[in-house]
Amino acid sequence: MSSKRSVQDRLMLFEVGRTWSNKLWDLLDEESLDQVFVMEVSLRLVEHDEMYSERLGIVNFTKSMDLR
Repeated sequence: MSSKRSVQDRLMLFEVGRTWSNKLWDLLDEESLDQVFVMEVSLRLVEHDEMYSERLGIVNFTKSMDLR
């Protein structure tokens, strides 16, 4: 029974946390939400650019190698 109770307790805590998270998001005005969106997109673009640059560097390095 104790394992069921702990699972139920965890689910309850998850629900409480999710409810608080949703309430906090609701408090943000539209301009703030736009800023959060722009920041997230910017971070993803930087991450993508870094990965692309690394791959491009590997490709350029292997093209410059003389494999004969």
